[in-house]
Amino acid sequence: MTTSIYFLLFFFLAAVASVSSEDCSYTILVKTGTLGSAGTNSKISAILKDAQGSQVNIPNLENHGKMGSGHDYFEKGNLDTFIVPSKCMGSPVCSLTLSSDDKGASSGWYVEYVQVMTTRGASKAIGDNIMFEIYGWLATSEPPFLLTRTFNRCPPAMLRQINAII
Repeated sequence: MTTSIYFLLFFFLAAVASVSSEDCSYTILVKTGTLGSAGTNSKISAILKDAQGSQVNIPNLENHGKMGSGHDYFEKGNLDTFIVPSKCMGSPVCSLTLSSDDKGASSGWYVEYVQVMTTRGASKAIGDNIMFEIYGWLATSEPPFLLTRTFNRCPPAMLRQINAII
């Protein structure tokens, strides 16, 4: 009995390790609002997290932009696309942190939403898809007067524990 438990534990850990070492691509769509001064020239960074606390840090989102040469990202009304290659996290993205460095002529930024789509492995199979509805500012001049905001859609800890057992 004990041997079979160790055997199952070994295969479970091997499966988890293979998922987290697999290559993923995170496609991030960012919709800037249309309010008067919604656009920004500030550097925007992001952190994607899963329910287990794994994360993908993106120090400068614009470096991963796919809108073409000369495109001005995060401007009023824009829907900008970014593709970030990284190792896969153990579970789906459920938390997003956005930060602004508050520099540039127009430093305040009004974000409508951010959508994150995960593509897993060499097969490029479509994985998880999550929408973060923000409809708010990253600015020191507009409420909530914050340059870093976290949007968490992760399940509560008890639900994560139940899902881990199932």
